[in-house]
Amino acid sequence: MALLVALGAPACATILDFQDPIDLPLEAGTATFGGDAALASETASEDPDRTVTPSPDVGDARACTCPAIPSGWRGPLRLEETAGTPAACGGEFPSLDYDGHAGPQGDPASCTCACGAPTAMTCGQPIAQAYNDVACGASCGESTSAAACTRLSCAGVIGSVRVTAPAVGGSCASSTQASAVAPPRWERNVRLCSGNGCGRDCSANVCVAMDGAAVCPAGFPSLHMAYGSMEDTRACSPCGCGAPAGATCAGAVSTYTSGSCSAAVSTDPFDACVPSSGRLSATVTGTPTGGACAPNGGGPIGAVSGRSPVTVCCQR
Repeated sequence: MALLVALGAPACATILDFQDPIDLPLEAGTATFGGDAALASETASEDPDRTVTPSPDVGDARACTCPAIPSGWRGPLRLEETAGTPAACGGEFPSLDYDGHAGPQGDPASCTCACGAPTAMTCGQPIAQAYNDVACGASCGESTSAAACTRLSCAGVIGSVRVTAPAVGGSCASSTQASAVAPPRWERNVRLCSGNGCGRDCSANVCVAMDGAAVCPAGFPSLHMAYGSMEDTRACSPCGCGAPAGATCAGAVSTYTSGSCSAAVSTDPFDACVPSSGRLSATVTGTPTGGACAPNGGGPIGAVSGRSPVTVCCQR
């Protein structure tokens, strides 16, 4: 019995050939489950006669269904929007569809206005202030006249008089100085790449585009506006100048003992206190001096805006 077992074991081993295991070939088209493409490649390299097809899982573009492109829109597209240079088209989106820009920017114009010196002013109607005392302390009346001769008026006896005249009329020439307007700029550059895919696992943010301004279609809610050019209307509004202010009249005041500006008694400077015993009228001869005009206007106007728009709408 012992002899039979000893002789039988080698015999069985020889018949089944357990000592040299064999590889059973897979039929063409047989899938390996689990989506391990690396394993399939490694196995195929070991035996060129074996065909292994990766399972259509997350890593296989055949498992992805691209969204339908709405009528009137072009796509599918990949959007590249960056402050620098957009990446080149490639992969599943190999063809250049559009190069443009987004976010037109421009600082406001810096404007200042200035006004020249007043011109064409005149000395207006004289104003004669009469006083009872000789030191122009106790006012007793004021008079003015559109005529050249102003008759003095006082409740009581005139002891002194002070005559002035306002500077009237005139204007100031305006000028505008605008600093150099900084060049306009784009905030971002835009590139659209076209293709037939939507990412190996549908992870691509697929976009569609249409020339002009449009409302995003269903399924593509994320709006991006791109432009082919820009328009720059930045400038300064016209400057203006207000009426002259702060000017005075300098000259001479003549006083008379008559009420009709005849028989002059004395000639004195404007705004001087003149003892006026017996004086009844006065005339002035003066020239406006000084004064200035306040500038107005000259504010920044206009803006930088995009032209030739392209509406880009993405899934997210």
